[in-house]
Formats: sequence, structure tokens, C-alpha cells
Amino acid sequence: RSVIGQDGSDPAGFVKVESQGLHTVVYLSRFSMVELDGAKFESYLKDEGLEAISKARARRNETGRPAKDRFLRCAKAIIPIGDGGHKGFNRVFGLPLELVAEADPVSAPGPLPVRLLWQGKPLKRALVVAFSQAAPAQKIRLRTDDAGRVRLPSAAGGLWLGKSVHMRPAGSGGPASEWESYWAALT
Repeated sequence: RSVIGQDGSDPAGFVKVESQGLHTVVYLSRFSMVELDGAKFESYLKDEGLEAISKARARRNETGRPAKDRFLRCAKAIIPIGDGGHKGFNRVFGLPLELVAEADPVSAPGPLPVRLLWQGKPLKRALVVAFSQAAPAQKIRLRTDDAGRVRLPSAAGGLWLGKSVHMRPAGSGGPASEWESYWAALT
């Protein structure tokens, strides 16, 4: 069902949960545009593990040039309510870029296996960054394997965020930008 919200508000929306169990809130934004100077864009590429884009820019002598990127957010939050069961943690919602828990993130012991999907297929060698709410500066950086999988640290004892960015050259159908990026998040 749709979540009631207002563009630009914080929090972004409100939902009334009427049953116990595991619930997933999914957010798919509209595309937004950003233009960064060359140095900031290169720093962003490095932080997000997008070295292939940086190399493509270097081959075209664009490293120092400003870059325009249109981006889309693909976020999911898995929320346990009460003592209900935890079925549905691995549901795929069909987001363009999607992080999918492959074990119960609430009660599974040890690292959490997660799969990164790009247009429904595993995305290999992509960077996934994870950190806890308790220690946001302690980021764990992992690359997906050939099946699009990583094992995130256990979320036991607190709230965790896993995130990944996938970028490609912009298509011809949208506003003038060189790049198009998709930002996935799983909390």
C-alpha cells in the first residue's frame, strides 16, 4: 500500500502498521539532478567504488571537468513489529537497484547475506558499504561476488544500513546529463 508523505518533508512519510510481523517500507524516488565540479565528482566516484566511471572519464580527458548526474533512490527498510514471524525478509520488489536480505536480518546469527540486484539480475563486483547507527564513521566496504552477494556484519544490537551505487552513461530520454546513477539502501 502507499505511504502517506509530502515531498521534501522529514520524515518523508508515515505508515500505520496494523499487524505484527516483519514489514518492509520501500521508497523509489523520481530522478534528481546534481552537477559537481571535477574534483568533487572524482571524490564521489572513489567513495562509492565507481572506479570504472573514473577511468572512463580519464580516457576522455574529462577528469577535471564538472559532471552532471541524474540519480534515483531505491531504498528499503525492514521493520519488525511485535512478536510476529519474520517471513518476507527476502522479498524482491523490482527496484532498479535492490539490496535483498537472504537471511532474517532481525534474528539470524552472524553476518547477514545480502544480494545486490541490478534490473533483477545479480550485480557483480559492486561496492556495498555498511555501517551501524551506533558507529556511523566505522564503515565496512565489501565488493559483491560473481553472484552479487556480500555478507554484512550482524545487525544484532542495533540499526544498520547497507548501501550501494550503480552508475552508467545517461540515456537519451532524460534531461541533459552525462551520467545516471541508482542508489540502493537496505536498513
